[in-house]
Amino acid sequence: VSDWSGVIQIQAVSDNNLEQTYGLCSDGRVLIAGGGSDYDSIKRYVNDHYGPGEGQIYGTELYGFTASIMVRAQDGSLNGIGNDGYKQLSQAQEWNGPEITKLCTSSGAATLGLKADGTVLCGGNNLAIRDVVAGWTDITDITVAMGHVLGLKSDGTVVAAGSNGSNQLAVEDWKHVVSISAGDLNSYGIQENGKVEAAGNALAGLTYLKAKSPLGVLKFWYGALKW
Repeated sequence: VSDWSGVIQIQAVSDNNLEQTYGLCSDGRVLIAGGGSDYDSIKRYVNDHYGPGEGQIYGTELYGFTASIMVRAQDGSLNGIGNDGYKQLSQAQEWNGPEITKLCTSSGAATLGLKADGTVLCGGNNLAIRDVVAGWTDITDITVAMGHVLGLKSDGTVVAAGSNGSNQLAVEDWKHVVSISAGDLNSYGIQENGKVEAAGNALAGLTYLKAKSPLGVLKFWYGALKW
């Protein structure tokens, strides 16, 4: 990426087989660096369709994820490029883009779109997520990982949906949260006092910060040794 210039937004994504970096430029161009089976086709498409010039799409925001990218155009519309195996791109493209205040997505879970009224749209064929998210209200922030999603409510509580094999959906007791983040097997929330909540896989200390007592420490090491 050392040759890139005029970049106003950048995002890096990776999984076990692919690492890519996406950049959005002030002139609407979309840049891509990395490798993997989908790299060349995505790069060719963005080179041919995004940037200055007649008939080109002017990008204003980008959302990158594994083997796929979604770009918001100047008119607010959402454009998906790349792996659409779960229909998480094509379904999101049908939304009224200007209504969406925040977008986040994962190739294995879903695409979430946060609306100004606090409701959330969900694209993709993961019904375990879609059916739950359809009932969310009063949401101020969203985040998506490979198999689960989190929503932050205006009262500082957190809601979750999707896979729960590592207990990553155990967020029902969280309070006073101001920021959330979802990892593949983990969920995190920052409280207004700066403390951190965590749920999910304890391997390598990923939720060690949750251990607030000797029993908590023992549970952490039991989980790590069991793995």
